[in-house]
Amino acid sequence: MDKLLKSLGNLNSESLQEVSDRALALIVEKDDGEKQSFIDSVVRSTVGIGTSIAALFDQHLLRKSRSRGSHGLLRVAKWSDNV
Repeated sequence: MDKLLKSLGNLNSESLQEVSDRALALIVEKDDGEKQSFIDSVVRSTVGIGTSIAALFDQHLLRKSRSRGSHGLLRVAKWSDNV
């Protein structure tokens, strides 16, 4: 990095502007990539939490159905199938 910074001293103002423009473009690209990675991880976590909650409801409804016997709660589809 130090070598790179020292080499900038040999460039004219036009070349320095090009380096600056490219550096700023790279910063934006990396920031966008990091933001997207963060969003993706939040979505994955949310889906995992939703799946866990759906499983809890399924277990509760299944236990409720069993406790009522064969005349109890009729489940056509799992709740999580509708999510």
